[in-house]
Amino acid sequence: MPNVESDIEGVSFIDEQQLTTSLDNDIQTNIENIAELILNIFDASSFSIVANLPQRAVELYKSGSEIAVAKEQLSDDIFNESIIEHDPKIFRVISLIILPSGLKFGWLIFERASDSLLTEKEKSILNSLQKKLLISFFPLFICLQYICRYKSKFPNMKFIVSSIALLKKLQIVGGVINSSNTIPVLDHFLFELDNSNLSITASDLETTMSTTIEVDSNSKGTLAIPSKLLLDTLKTFPEQPLTFVVLENHIIEINSNHGKYALAYADAVSYTHLTLPTICSV
Repeated sequence: MPNVESDIEGVSFIDEQQLTTSLDNDIQTNIENIAELILNIFDASSFSIVANLPQRAVELYKSGSEIAVAKEQLSDDIFNESIIEHDPKIFRVISLIILPSGLKFGWLIFERASDSLLTEKEKSILNSLQKKLLISFFPLFICLQYICRYKSKFPNMKFIVSSIALLKKLQIVGGVINSSNTIPVLDHFLFELDNSNLSITASDLETTMSTTIEVDSNSKGTLAIPSKLLLDTLKTFPEQPLTFVVLENHIIEINSNHGKYALAYADAVSYTHLTLPTICSV
């Protein structure tokens, strides 16, 4: 089996347990056989398969010596073959893998010692091997797409903030919220957390107001919290630090000195897809 650390900058590697539980032995063996063919046919010293998944790229398989590829080099939608060393001459091949639907599956990457670029015949052989790999990896690729999309909808957010300071900020921007909104998400505050910076936005589609407040956090994420429920809850607290934690099932929990309070939140995408007027920062 390949190593479980990714050498490609900015690319995650699916760990060995995930890979072996997602693929049956026959498929896994087939992938290893094709990898071995590529290493032998092209006299390659290293080989990697990177999947293009939502939010991030994932290295599904690697074999041989380390490949140091920057994430930016994977953005080209063309076949790329370049010299990375001149003495001896080493070529790096980055070949885009496309699904029959036209969706980008990912990239096949390998490095080889050679005096020349791949011939047309070698490119044809490589294309054939890529198609075989695609058949083997396609079920895992679809599974990982689903997992990544599900996880992207569950923001990993936690922050601590002063109860009074947050209430004052919300009361200012909340003044634009219309009690007769026809779009339900406009009854919410949009929270955008970027480590210690929390941005809060409210809008009625005619006026949009935004403010920021410093919080204690090392996480990032976005969500929309019902404005009236949040304001009513905060008004019950004297000055104290409140800890906000996002839980499963669209619940955000507020931990105070007097207990825990749970509010339902909405996905930020419902808010960010709206066309909002120019934001007024306060």
